[in-house]
Amino acid sequence: MAESSAPREGAVDALVRARHHARRGAAEWVLALRALLDAAALGLGQESAARHALLAPFSEILDQWSQRLGGSEEDLGAVILDALGAEIERWERRGADDDEARSVLRALIGLREILWELGLRPHPEPDPGARAFEEAETPASETAGMAAAGTRTG
Repeated sequence: MAESSAPREGAVDALVRARHHARRGAAEWVLALRALLDAAALGLGQESAARHALLAPFSEILDQWSQRLGGSEEDLGAVILDALGAEIERWERRGADDDEARSVLRALIGLREILWELGLRPHPEPDPGARAFEEAETPASETAGMAAAGTRTG
């Protein structure tokens, strides 16, 4: 038994290491994007992206993503969508009175739509009432057939 579990434990360990390195790599990739954003801002004017009126929010988002990716084992998709959602909310509030803020808001919403099209979607919170609703909608004859077939119904 010990011989058969050793390769499996080694494979699991290798997968854990791979995930760790992938997250660190993703954090470095985000920092590279942040550096490109700085280069673009400095090319356009005399200030870094963090001080630029329109680029500062993106700079802040990239900094947050890099920190979260490099420091924890959170779900990467959740990290991105949470940070993006928080920024959208912040810019919605600012956009009530500011045309430039509305432009940033449209860009952030566009980014969220692109991520959606790429398959990055939030994990829905389990709704305890949903299962009861589904069971209530299932006809009794179908439920009896599933039970007879050995399918769990509840």
